[in-house]
Amino acid sequence: MGSRTRRVIGRTSYDFGGLSAGATQTVTLDQRIDASGFGSATVLARTHALTIGAGSGGYVRVDVRADGFTHDDPAMTFEGPVLCSVLVGAEGVSAPRFSTDTFPVSASMLKVELTATQDGTTPAALEVTISIDLVLEDSTRYDPALKRGVVLDLWAEANTVANTVASGSEVSAWMDRVHGALFTDGGVSTRRPAWVASWQSGKPALDFDGSSDALQVTLATDELLGDGEDATLVLYGGLDANSGGTDNGVLDGQSQRVWFLFNTAEAGRPMGWFEGGTYKGVGVQASTGAHAWVWSSKSGGSSSGYEDGSPLGSAATLGALAGLGGQMAVGSVYNASGQFLDGKIGRLLLYRGLLDADAIARLAAWGRDHYALP
Repeated sequence: MGSRTRRVIGRTSYDFGGLSAGATQTVTLDQRIDASGFGSATVLARTHALTIGAGSGGYVRVDVRADGFTHDDPAMTFEGPVLCSVLVGAEGVSAPRFSTDTFPVSASMLKVELTATQDGTTPAALEVTISIDLVLEDSTRYDPALKRGVVLDLWAEANTVANTVASGSEVSAWMDRVHGALFTDGGVSTRRPAWVASWQSGKPALDFDGSSDALQVTLATDELLGDGEDATLVLYGGLDANSGGTDNGVLDGQSQRVWFLFNTAEAGRPMGWFEGGTYKGVGVQASTGAHAWVWSSKSGGSSSGYEDGSPLGSAATLGALAGLGGQMAVGSVYNASGQFLDGKIGRLLLYRGLLDADAIARLAAWGRDHYALP
């Protein structure tokens, strides 16, 4: 097999205007795509025309999922997990629009789907005209999302290629690039972080104000991580304020499995976790300004923090971690009621399991190359 192949889905219009409020509809665009022997794939979606009724909250995304088709049983198809989601249309987004994303190929067969969701209280117009290329390749280009085990990837840069819906100078919704989950302001305009078009090296970021900004989503219980699973959170961002005893929430889930944050109330331990009803930290203050931070979180064991690839302070001991899912928030506690982040997020990734020292060093190197971080 060659090192690169392209699958083309021609320009077609899809009308989802008949969807009832709160309903979702999925259309299969292509399937049984042989991906064996390829390490990564890139979706290139062109939104030629887009009509979405005002106030509908509707959106349309392209999903690439594992296709359970096998040549041994060609009459039977089993639905596999979604490997990549790209937002191609949403209220507040205009066409023409070009969206792209790259993801690791973890299945021998792939399927491409178009999914529309009508979030409004009444049905509204929802129509999109798109064309798609799916490029499969043996790529050696490194990207943090190409590492196995990633379960969440929020990337501000995706605003220019797809997955963030900006409302003026503010961001009302942010799409996870792994599962297509949409983190939103919940209809509360004061929760919208500001859009910073050029943060580091001309790359964008979301700016959380430390007083009310937070984006929320509701997932299935344990959708991201199961009970007792280790986790690694990676943040490419900037900390605007770091005064002792002021909590800056980064990611939190309703299960209270663990809350990733800066500036814990525990004296002298400003980077850490809230777990088991107790603040736990690494003992050294995280630096203000732009950096790459890593929370290496061991369920029932020694957990560490890293800044720009180097260990930050001493390890903390976490208890057994519950699953992660349900109601969640970026930039505050899960219900957006307090402990707001005063800083910027360029990219936020969550991995299942712990990463070794080489992997953490490579993540830091990507931050230096991409964002000119220390």
